[in-house]
Amino acid sequence: MRTNPSTERLNVAEAAAFLGVSRQTLYNLRSAGAGPASYKIGAKLFFDQRDLDVYVAQCKAATLVGA
Repeated sequence: MRTNPSTERLNVAEAAAFLGVSRQTLYNLRSAGAGPASYKIGAKLFFDQRDLDVYVAQCKAATLVGA
């Protein structure tokens, strides 16, 4: 059971769903160095919820119009 969203670890499918993109898009962003922070444990790729929140905030700030 996940209890603390600020330290929640998401796998690729969960992170892609959270961001509303495909898994492939998330892999492409990571490969280009343009996506949210990620890390591997063994062969598995993970994203921390707080890093996804930061990434969304950066995307929002970069595209904000009329604020």
